[in-house]
Amino acid sequence: MGHPLLDEIGNITMKMQMDLLRVIETQTVHPLGSNKVVNVDFRIIAATNSDLEKKVAEKIFEKISIIG
Repeated sequence: MGHPLLDEIGNITMKMQMDLLRVIETQTVHPLGSNKVVNVDFRIIAATNSDLEKKVAEKIFEKISIIG
């Protein structure tokens, strides 16, 4: 199991948020240059100085809750 640190998570684009959400939900990645899908097991540690509640209200940042 890995524990990636995503620093300044509040600054990622909506596209990157959607890509990250897909990886979290499916627990799979498709490595660049590969024809195979790889299963992943990880817990994300995220940090930011941004006001995420404000960004969620402005629909700039997607609020998700995942328990698993």
